[in-house]
Amino acid sequence: LDINISQITENEVQYDVLTLQPVQEAVAKILKTSEGLNLIDLVENEDYTQDDEYYYFYMLEDAVSVCSVAAEENVTKIEILKDITTQNNIEIIEGQNIEIDLNEKQINAYVADVFINNNGTLKLTDSSASQLGKITNMDTVIINNGKLDTQVNIKNMEIYYVERASTYEPYKNTITNNGELTVNGGTIEAQCAGIAIVNTNKLIVNDGTINALNLGSKTESIGIFNKEAATCIINGGKLYNNGETYQGMSIRNIDTASLKMNGGSITGTAMGISNKSTRLSEDGIID
Repeated sequence: LDINISQITENEVQYDVLTLQPVQEAVAKILKTSEGLNLIDLVENEDYTQDDEYYYFYMLEDAVSVCSVAAEENVTKIEILKDITTQNNIEIIEGQNIEIDLNEKQINAYVADVFINNNGTLKLTDSSASQLGKITNMDTVIINNGKLDTQVNIKNMEIYYVERASTYEPYKNTITNNGELTVNGGTIEAQCAGIAIVNTNKLIVNDGTINALNLGSKTESIGIFNKEAATCIINGGKLYNNGETYQGMSIRNIDTASLKMNGGSITGTAMGISNKSTRLSEDGIID
């Protein structure tokens, strides 16, 4: 029998009729004509299949690994084919230029510390009409030391509600930005004493929603936390918090961080902006 066509299906899982073992399904694909592929690494990577148009990968990290570090302006697009649950982190190294299209799928990571460590150029998109694609992690989702453009939903999956000495476990950051971060859509969310975006360098928000969600009076979630010599420019989008008075805030500005609001809105039940920096310009709508 030809194993490629001799498969049976049970509960949406394919099994080979000869071995009765599950047939592995691809989770991501890359167009074969992509100019940013490292063909040497591709040949050495055995965990892929192909047809006339695409390379198919069984693990997202394998798809990332074959993207060239000399891509420059040649973006390699990785399209997600099915929901992914993983315990492996993703490393985008310097020189790589990658777009990950969630295609309405969810990536749920169970990785301590950080799921995606970006030192290159990374764009996160969702080409589906529903825009329901999402990336979650039990801890920090992304640390950005390069260039990151996101238009997708990103959040911590677990609510950290552990009492310790009349307080709760330390903040869990959804995104830590030490490079250049542009938010062009989607929802970035922090839960229960978490921070949606910690910004130490350059952040631009053009669209999307940044939520700081709190549970109880002892939690203090923050939407955007600008510190050190960071710059933050808000041109649009929405910032929301649901904390009690003085518990949680949409924006915290300290050190010599610069905050400029050209547009957008801040709403919620707790503090809108806490500014302890000498550089602040508010031109947006604050309710």
